[in-house]
Amino acid sequence: MIKQGVIALIAGLAATPVWAELRPDYQIHGFAAQGFVLTKGNNLFGDSLDGSFDLREMGLNSQWQPLTNLGISGQLLSRRAGAADDGEPRVDFLFADLALQRMATDGHELGLRLGRVKNPFGLFNETRDVVFARPSILLPQSIYYDGEGLRSLLFSVDGLQGYGQFDHGAHFTQVTFNYALNFTLSQDEKRELFGGASPPGDVRISRYSVTRVMTDWQAGVFRTAMTLLTARLDLALQGAPPQMFDASIAVFSARWNRARLSLFGEYSLVTFSGDTTTRSDGGYLQTEYRFTPGLTGFARVGARFLDRNDRDGSAFARATGQPAHTRYSRSLATGLRWQFDSHWGISGEWHAINGSGTVPALDNQHRDRASPWNALLIMAGYRF
Repeated sequence: MIKQGVIALIAGLAATPVWAELRPDYQIHGFAAQGFVLTKGNNLFGDSLDGSFDLREMGLNSQWQPLTNLGISGQLLSRRAGAADDGEPRVDFLFADLALQRMATDGHELGLRLGRVKNPFGLFNETRDVVFARPSILLPQSIYYDGEGLRSLLFSVDGLQGYGQFDHGAHFTQVTFNYALNFTLSQDEKRELFGGASPPGDVRISRYSVTRVMTDWQAGVFRTAMTLLTARLDLALQGAPPQMFDASIAVFSARWNRARLSLFGEYSLVTFSGDTTTRSDGGYLQTEYRFTPGLTGFARVGARFLDRNDRDGSAFARATGQPAHTRYSRSLATGLRWQFDSHWGISGEWHAINGSGTVPALDNQHRDRASPWNALLIMAGYRF
């Protein structure tokens, strides 16, 4: 259906030469990065307690603009990330972009994208696969949830995206809205979500939408954003009664950016409603300093709480006998990034973590989680 819709859209635009001038422009870009991870206490991206090279990212993306008001963009990605991702190539996103109104007319731009579209989630979700474009090798886990099995559900969806950009004086505002087609989790997605063997049965996602409003002041010196993701989960697992949950994630983001110094942070509130309602939250604050145009250092403090009413996990420990530290994570991180030319770069960072609430379950099956723990990550990357 999506392919037929795109073909019909192109044909319709081609039949309207006054509005859509033929313009066969295209771009091709790519990237590749290889990482090394060494940890003490828990595994991260493979068997990192002994040192792991199971962190690798490779992508090829292209943009083609056959008409002035129509563009087509896509990316093919191969990602190796320990037990969670085996490196099999997949389509990360692929969509047709129809510009309904151009910015040059009156300071407004409106458009519609159809296909597999990236979710406008927080500050960094849309560029999370490119090490040059994210704030660290390991994204802040209080917001981007790699260790909790939500990465594939957050990055992109099949559906449509409406967007608008508005220039109003000293402010520039972007509004983006995604609505996804209903879908059923694959076996790999269920395995990642449940942190182990994929349970028999179906997990169906409906009413999935993401809305983000982002505003810049003073040509990008200040940026604020608000994101709301909502979805309904229907579980029909063998041996268990059917269950239905409504989930939402609200993210509040802010960034202050100067020539050498940047300061930014995000806070998220997750609500999960079924027979009962639970809420988790977390956030981080990060500062970056650019010593030279190619050398940047950062420091970050972050926290994640799986139950915002039981931040130290003590009530959970009393009720279950399980360790309290599995319900939270408090982290400190620091690192350096050296981009020695326009194509090559290398990053290194150190994380000290108290609590195991964001430890990836797939990399730590059949072993107890430890707290505190730490991680050293090094990654070299190339882009063109």
